[in-house]
Amino acid sequence: MYILSNTLTGKILVRAVKLLHRFDYKDSLIVRKLFSKLSRMYKNINIFLSYGTVDMFNEIGIETTTYCNRRCSYCPNAIFERGLKKNEKLMKRELFEKLINDLARIKYKGIIYPYFYGEPLLDNRLADLMEYAHKKLPKAKIIVSTNGDFLDISMVNKLYLVGVRTFWITLH
Repeated sequence: MYILSNTLTGKILVRAVKLLHRFDYKDSLIVRKLFSKLSRMYKNINIFLSYGTVDMFNEIGIETTTYCNRRCSYCPNAIFERGLKKNEKLMKRELFEKLINDLARIKYKGIIYPYFYGEPLLDNRLADLMEYAHKKLPKAKIIVSTNGDFLDISMVNKLYLVGVRTFWITLH
């Protein structure tokens, strides 16, 4: 459920999770609220230990392309033409590097999502951009979320070699 470090906060959360498994927490609103509060507390402690404040984000989405090959009913790209190939906008590499350099300056250790509404695998520069991000932010976790239409073993290997360790594939 959680990847925990061998810290005091991790030990507290492990004990809380073990305790929660004694209950049928799907039926227990109180236990679910407790688990939610403990999870938030664990997250805030980790942020505080990393940055010296709890007033810090730990996830950032960077959309490098607006183009998407799908028109999902829940997505603005289904209504607006921003996601069409003819209207594709690519983030300038200089802007991407500035964002990553700014994150490196604060020693960012959170999660980077290279997408928003565009399909990241349609950006031919994705592997190069993720390699730059991984080199500048080795403690950050890069997660690629994709509709999976362009994901094959060679793409997985290419992105793995540049530091991407997690892929989320949406179900349609």
